[in-house]
Amino acid sequence: MIGSSQVSPGYAEAFQANPVAARSYNGAGPSGSRPRTPSPPTLPPLKEVPRPSEKPVISPRAPAVDDEENLDLVAIRETMYSSMSDALASQVLRPVIDKDAKRAYYSAVCLAILNVGMTVQPESNDTPNLISMMEREIRLSDLPGPYKTCFTQLAAIGREARKLREDDDERAIAYVARGKPLPEPRIGRVQKLLERGVGYVGPDGRIRGTSNSSGGTGRSREFTSKITALALEIMKLSAFREDMLPMLVA
Repeated sequence: MIGSSQVSPGYAEAFQANPVAARSYNGAGPSGSRPRTPSPPTLPPLKEVPRPSEKPVISPRAPAVDDEENLDLVAIRETMYSSMSDALASQVLRPVIDKDAKRAYYSAVCLAILNVGMTVQPESNDTPNLISMMEREIRLSDLPGPYKTCFTQLAAIGREARKLREDDDERAIAYVARGKPLPEPRIGRVQKLLERGVGYVGPDGRIRGTSNSSGGTGRSREFTSKITALALEIMKLSAFREDMLPMLVA
């Protein structure tokens, strides 16, 4: 599997994990900006076109109905597969695969939307029609209909996720300055809701995600709902149907 599209933790998440080490944290600064994600690997070469006497060989990594010659779709598919594979290998989802494979796959798609979405556009947001995957600049308006719809939404979710993390960082810095204990970062709540579903138990012992007033989960739940709705649409695309699960966990 090719390199993953994971994002580095923000200040708020770093401080929650290790308050002492966070004081010398080199990730997100007070403005919420983070270092540029390492360049992902380059695209795989196109397969050799078979002679008329030969039958085309379809890669087991993708459904036959996908256009193997469309490098934009290859970049999208491989980037998402990489992030989904990482999610399925996590300590949270790995035990779920045997018990409820559909739930594990669905959660992996949701987490890939969150993680990939935060990396595909520059923070300036001045080119909303462009995304970058595997060193390719992809124009969303040029994608086939269903891909255009889904990945335009994914880019918008990524912009909202980065704003949510910036808000978390600013709030964390303010709390530290006042000597107050930090609340759980909202972006962390979103990730846990995607991994574990509504009703998971937070670090403070509260059941999270069950009401708009309990623990300030309203904004997290609303954002999570956008991701889960998009995941259902992406799973209708031939490249992301549930029968991809065996390949991703191999």
